[in-house]
Amino acid sequence: MASNSSHSAPSSSFPVLSGATGWRLWLVTSVGAYYLAFALRPTLFSFFAFSHEFGWFFDSYAILASNDALVAGLDPWKANPLDPIGRPHVYSHWWFSLSEWGFTRKSNFLLGGGFVAAYFIAAFCWLRVRSKSEFAWSFAMLASPGVVLAVERGNNDLFICALLIPVAVMLTSNRAWVRWMAMVPLLLATGLKFYPALGMLIVLAAPSRKEAWARGVVAAILLGAVMFNLREDFGLLKNLIPAPRGLMTFGSSKIFMYFGVSPNLSSLISFGLGLVILGLCRPWRWLAGWSVPAQDRTAWLGMMLGAILLVGCFFAGTSYSYRLIFTVMLMPMLWRLASGVHTPKPVCRLAAVTRILLLVVIWLDAILAFIATRTIQFESN
Repeated sequence: MASNSSHSAPSSSFPVLSGATGWRLWLVTSVGAYYLAFALRPTLFSFFAFSHEFGWFFDSYAILASNDALVAGLDPWKANPLDPIGRPHVYSHWWFSLSEWGFTRKSNFLLGGGFVAAYFIAAFCWLRVRSKSEFAWSFAMLASPGVVLAVERGNNDLFICALLIPVAVMLTSNRAWVRWMAMVPLLLATGLKFYPALGMLIVLAAPSRKEAWARGVVAAILLGAVMFNLREDFGLLKNLIPAPRGLMTFGSSKIFMYFGVSPNLSSLISFGLGLVILGLCRPWRWLAGWSVPAQDRTAWLGMMLGAILLVGCFFAGTSYSYRLIFTVMLMPMLWRLASGVHTPKPVCRLAAVTRILLLVVIWLDAILAFIATRTIQFESN
């Protein structure tokens, strides 16, 4: 007698739990195991050409060393003898509040680990993984070299991203006061790291024109107040912020520098080419007649905020590739657009191409670094 098909094994037993909860559990477990492997075997960093010479959370250590220098009566904006390589403070003076809360260099694992925990908690809450392919794509992003670099160094961009992920949720709240409060994490992030000021544009996304105008005026005033508070920092940091070069860096100034063009001119040319490409795409009207469904508005605003930050940082100059951690904000909406049943085909195709290009961008430097290091080792043998 033929067996009852209702009792046969499912075609895929990969998720232990069904639905979004099961896939999210798999994502949390897989990402946790991935980074645990780096903790147990630091030699794995060599696959991404990371030296790991100074151990874990080297960037958060620099912040705490600057705080300790200030307490010791030293100038934190100059070469710091309390830092292993003498790094001066390259962020705003707002970070000096850590010393008032009792943080010292001995608190480095608490601070750096806090940055890491905040990022992954926010990322796991933001992502809505519902299938094997979406799980694979989400894992590929959270395991990408830029995120690994940020985690290894305990970079404060992790905390900035964790601050900004809830903004999209707040902006789509039914309560007006919650929508207005979305400016708070944006202003705090701006005061801590400057570039999130670009993200203030997102507060103009309001349910009515009247609220958009009101929010825009208040945001401009508050942002002006923050910038006025940071005015001395800009002068001090003018020649202190490093300009990364080579692999594992991110920015438009890289594009033409290899042809002998100066960094500033390279950024300007890249920006001009970006405008030309935008102008060429506009007549095609890919998005004509299409609007974001109400149920996807939060994911859409999150994608817009992440895109604003990434594009702004790309054209502003060069930074290390940990700036790509903001791609997590693009992921839910890109996935829905590329896979949505009710999404027009031109929009689906555009989202699918963007998703593939994004995956290439976040892994390309690591692949090149792996090939380069293995080639050098082969030749040396």
